[in-house]
Amino acid sequence: MKTRNILLINLAFWLTIPSLLNAQKPQVEEITVVGNFNPSIADAHKIARNPVIDDTTISMPPMQYSIISRPLFIQFPVYTIEPQKVKPEPDPQYKRNYLRVGFGSLISPYAEFFAAKPNSKRTAYGLHFKHFSTLSGIKDYSKSTLSENLVNVFGKQVGQSLVWNEEVIFKRNMMHYYGFQPASLPDSLVPPHDSTRQIYSQFKIVAGFHNAENQRADVNYGASLRGGWYGNHFNSHEVNAGIDAWINYQTDALSTRKNDHLGLNIHLDFWNNKWKTLPSSKASLMALRPYFHTEIEEYEIFAGLNTTLITDSNNTQVYFFPDIKGGLTIIREVLKVYVGIRGDVTRNSLETLSNVNPFVKNEFPLNFRKNHLEFYGGIHTSLGRHLGFNASISTSSLKNQAFFINDTLTHPLLNQFALAYDSGTLIKARGEISYHRRESVHISLGVEYNAYSLENEIKPWHVPELTAFATTRMIVLDKIIFKSSFEYRGARYARVFEKKADGTWAEPEPLRLKPFADLSLGLEYRINNKFSAFLDFNNLTGGNYQYWNRFPVYGFNVLGGVTYSF
Repeated sequence: MKTRNILLINLAFWLTIPSLLNAQKPQVEEITVVGNFNPSIADAHKIARNPVIDDTTISMPPMQYSIISRPLFIQFPVYTIEPQKVKPEPDPQYKRNYLRVGFGSLISPYAEFFAAKPNSKRTAYGLHFKHFSTLSGIKDYSKSTLSENLVNVFGKQVGQSLVWNEEVIFKRNMMHYYGFQPASLPDSLVPPHDSTRQIYSQFKIVAGFHNAENQRADVNYGASLRGGWYGNHFNSHEVNAGIDAWINYQTDALSTRKNDHLGLNIHLDFWNNKWKTLPSSKASLMALRPYFHTEIEEYEIFAGLNTTLITDSNNTQVYFFPDIKGGLTIIREVLKVYVGIRGDVTRNSLETLSNVNPFVKNEFPLNFRKNHLEFYGGIHTSLGRHLGFNASISTSSLKNQAFFINDTLTHPLLNQFALAYDSGTLIKARGEISYHRRESVHISLGVEYNAYSLENEIKPWHVPELTAFATTRMIVLDKIIFKSSFEYRGARYARVFEKKADGTWAEPEPLRLKPFADLSLGLEYRINNKFSAFLDFNNLTGGNYQYWNRFPVYGFNVLGGVTYSF
């Protein structure tokens, strides 16, 4: 009992403690328990066997077969085929002769004739004759009539091993030194017309041969012999004889096909000049040019050496020039580029210089023109089957380059030209684009740029920096042929002199010759397979421009006529 009371008293005491504690200020305590916790997964009960797919394999019995031999008899009836009857056709009748005659507004008769031997596999002969003259003059200038004459006979024979070629040429051209105005001169100073007339005559023979295979054999060879006489109306003559020979051997040492050529070119020339007042002179040139040429895939290589020996009345000299060229075909039959280096020696002869400028004086010194070293490069492109484009650029080191200046020493009327030789460098760039479509359309356009840097002369006299040209030929409706030609020459410069009161000559600033553009058009109508008519309009835009100083050309003129084939 006593014990129970004690428990009740204790229980009442503990029950009264919270009320006493709540009556006091609350106290907050935070207890952090730190300990290790390792989670784990109990082992699972795994199946200790792999799954297996039960499949049933069906086996095919082996195939057995046999061939039953049974002959098959087929009969083809034979019919007799009658040969087809072909109507005989006559051999084509080619026109062997061609005649073209006309007359122009400048009182200009014109005639041209071609004749040929009938068709033959072994022989061929032909004749070409041409005459053109102008009887009209140029206003305010001295007599300026001219004439051009040509006779050319040629032949060819094909043998078993050799092919022979022959040609005989005769030319006779007449013109006048009309580069002065008689009305501005006293009568005592006006020369007679006969003294201003110049006649250039030439007679030339060429004969040669080459092997009949002509590049199809392993060894190919040939030679050409030429000789001739050239002279003018004032007893200046030039005799020229020469020979050109070549031989090459074709192998496949480097290329898969026979594109390797090992060869040698030989060139010999001899000149004998006789003048009326100057002493006679003789000169010769011999050149040996061994080379190797190959084409390997898209690459082309040419390696040669030009050894040239020249002799004249002064001395004898030997020159060695490289002749190396490399080409790369970037796109087959479409785009090709090339670069190279070369050198050469040529003769400034009476024939070559008077052909460039027929108004050159009767006598002048001659020498050899040397191109010591020329670097060049370019591209060839074919933009489709009908369109092509070529471009090139080069730089040359020249010696004895000939330029024409008005002669004041022996011709005070300034109506003839003397020669000024100089050395220097030349940079030349040229581009040309052409379009051809069978025989119906032919169009070509081109431009050329020349930049001289000379040692002595101020300008390259009478040589333009920029030239351009264009030609067109089109056949319309198989009846009408349209032709055109265009030429543009930029400014040129002439070296002029002025006579002072004391009789001496002074040289002022160079005279600038104006640029010019010359356009000509031509029409031809085919009446039938034998007759046609033509009409040419010349110098539509050029006017009386001066190609050479003090020598204006003819202005607009018309030439018309007919052609006959038989």
